[in-house]
Amino acid sequence: MIIDWTDTGDINSAVKRWGDVTINSNIFTWGNNGWGQLGNGTSGTISILIPTLIGVDILNTVTCGHNYCLCIRSDGRLLVWGDNGHGQFGNGTNTSSNIPIIIGTDTWSAVDCGH
Repeated sequence: MIIDWTDTGDINSAVKRWGDVTINSNIFTWGNNGWGQLGNGTSGTISILIPTLIGVDILNTVTCGHNYCLCIRSDGRLLVWGDNGHGQFGNGTNTSSNIPIIIGTDTWSAVDCGH
């Protein structure tokens, strides 16, 4: 796949990740995947070395913390994936996810991650 980087809406990276990018409102991830932070349904020691499409949701923004990501869809719903060992998802659990999952029923206009 050849990616036209001029269509890039958002690029984000965090510790132990290479990055996430939204292109034409789709999300691509690459890099370390030890905690499922790439959101591609896998986790482990194998890194993904090229940008890989993980979803075709219409996305507004994506932000990454230490081994986890948050994303707002165009309908305002919050998607999360990766490490949730310290409750980073804000859903009352510490269960991690290697695929994007919807959190709650609220709509969001902005979100950001910490370490």
